[in-house]
Amino acid sequence: MTKRTTTLNQISRIHIRKYKKGDKTAARELIANVWGKRWVPGNLHVFERFDGYVAELDGKVVAGMGLDCGTYACLVDFIIVHSKYRRQGIAKKLLFYAFKYAKRRKQKIIKGFVDVKNNKPVLKIWAKYGFKQDGEMRNLYASNDHYVYIYKFLK
Repeated sequence: MTKRTTTLNQISRIHIRKYKKGDKTAARELIANVWGKRWVPGNLHVFERFDGYVAELDGKVVAGMGLDCGTYACLVDFIIVHSKYRRQGIAKKLLFYAFKYAKRRKQKIIKGFVDVKNNKPVLKIWAKYGFKQDGEMRNLYASNDHYVYIYKFLK
């Protein structure tokens, strides 16, 4: 079996579902793996207070996403994938889930922010799925971070 076949098989086994209180430990571990332990307290609330979703592979949480929808726009607060499961299409599956979710809620725009200082390659991925860049901002909590605003109109 080739690596590509293995990846396709894993993707078909990914299950995306709403975050629940029993996922707190897995969410903490995921945030610590992706951003470091110091970011756990400030980011765990996104799972708990907004529309937090997790991606499971064989019952294990391997990725997560925070969504916050308003009157006409849905913010993808973050998509994070555990370091052991990257480059396998999991973030793409979460993003497409976000598109469907936003459309069901009759949102006009899906938007987000990308840290271009530490995560520039992600801009290419978002552009591949139709996102445009517009504006920049500094992170109030980590002044050395530099973010670009991205958005996509939904049909």
